[in-house]
Amino acid sequence: MAYRHVSFGCALVLVLPSALTLLPIAASAAETMTYTYDALGRLVVVKSTGTVNNNKTQSYCFDKAGNRIEFDSNSSGTPAACVTQG
Repeated sequence: MAYRHVSFGCALVLVLPSALTLLPIAASAAETMTYTYDALGRLVVVKSTGTVNNNKTQSYCFDKAGNRIEFDSNSSGTPAACVTQG
């Protein structure tokens, strides 16, 4: 019996001559995102671990008035050292 398979995201569809069968494929998360906020509730660090973005870190720095003054994105896994201005 001849068949062909076609993948649609999270399901594998087997197309048989006279039947259609759906087989679920288990999805697994391989990436973890960690979000860090300061005392005023502002996002200051986003760190990714796993997959292609492993150790990617994004840092946001603010001045005393609350304006974002710096954005840093790196792959070292270390957040940027923010210097408060103003």
